[in-house]
Amino acid sequence: MLIPMLAITMLWHGPGQSGTTSPAAAPIIFAEMSPYPVPEDEPVRELAALRERGRAGELEAQARLGIIYYLGEGVPVDWDEAQFWLRKAALRGHPSAQVKLAAMCFLGQGMAVDLEQSVVWFRKAADQGEPHAQACLGVMCATGVGLPQDLVEAYVWLLQARLRGVTDGVETLVQVKRLLTPDQIEEGNRRALEALGRRSPWQS
Repeated sequence: MLIPMLAITMLWHGPGQSGTTSPAAAPIIFAEMSPYPVPEDEPVRELAALRERGRAGELEAQARLGIIYYLGEGVPVDWDEAQFWLRKAALRGHPSAQVKLAAMCFLGQGMAVDLEQSVVWFRKAADQGEPHAQACLGVMCATGVGLPQDLVEAYVWLLQARLRGVTDGVETLVQVKRLLTPDQIEEGNRRALEALGRRSPWQS
């Protein structure tokens, strides 16, 4: 029995943005969009200063710049700039940047759709305890989009995300649980709890 396919939904916060459909037969994907919002009255010179810090190698500045250009926060949306800064931060292990870069790969924003790379970046963030990445990865495991379908693995990721307070993906978690045997549920619970004890959420 297969889990019903769900329409993809992205959570957008930038001006002029709306839900965007994705590759055919894609699962629902939820990604935290902007933990670093730019106040509407922030002067342009502050953005210039942020770029200087990013060029100097400041990790948080690079991640924030990527998110600013991804969302169009005070500037026009610019996929090239977003990818440039997000990739810099993602390669250095910043989980929020990894989530955004994974979303860009999944949706083909400023690049060709690349589900394999999307999984890579979601997994890197999920392994650090980023709950939105865990929810995304869980849904992809549940539906077999981007990687082989594995309901137990999906349950493990979705449960971790839920236990960290993320409600996105709960419907899929419920659907997955209904398809698992009691032994599989027990295994999934054990693995999720072990992972929660082993990994610490990113501290900004």
